[in-house]
Amino acid sequence: QLTTIEENMAAAQHDAAALEREQSRLKQQVEMMEAEKANLEKKVEEVEKARVSNQALMATEVKRLTGQVVGKTEENSQLLQQLTTIEEKMAAKESDVAALEREKALLKQKVEAMKAEELRLESLLAEMEKAKADNKKLVQGEVKRLTQTVLSS
Repeated sequence: QLTTIEENMAAAQHDAAALEREQSRLKQQVEMMEAEKANLEKKVEEVEKARVSNQALMATEVKRLTGQVVGKTEENSQLLQQLTTIEEKMAAKESDVAALEREKALLKQKVEAMKAEELRLESLLAEMEKAKADNKKLVQGEVKRLTQTVLSS
């Protein structure tokens, strides 16, 4: 019974040591997380300062740009008229391009049809050549047969 108690005590000490290691590891993780939290809070503060600074800078820039826009209304109007003219020219060019594309497509279809016709004619020519060769063989065979018939009579 004393051995069992000693074994239980040894197991409990082992468990306690394991728990202490786990507690130490967890404490290190907590310390790392707290350090990371402090870094993140510092970054958030820096980002907020930058945001406020950027906001003030943007407000100043918006005022400056608004003044420029108001001062250039006439120039803007002229540019819009030029843009309209350019858009009209572009629309005409796009129409020309579309017509050329349609013509190109038709020409491609014609080329494809001509290629198919060429293949058909080549095939027909090959068939005719074969028929010619077959006929030549038949004629030669018939001449040979008739010659033999004449010679044997």
